[in-house]
Amino acid sequence: MTSKDKPTRDQLKEAVCEAIDRHGNEIIELGETILHHPETGFNERKTAALVADKM
Repeated sequence: MTSKDKPTRDQLKEAVCEAIDRHGNEIIELGETILHHPETGFNERKTAALVADKM
C-alpha cells in the first residue's frame, strides 16, 4: 500500500467518530457491564472474552 492509498488523519477521525455514533449505545452498555462486574488482580478473563466477542 502506498502513502496515497492510506486515509488521512482527518478521514480516520471521521470514520471513528461515525462508528462511535452508530454503536454508542452498545459501547456504553459494554462499559457498564465491565464496571458492574469487576475482575481483580489483573485477571480479567470474563472481561477479555466479553470485549473479544463484541469486537
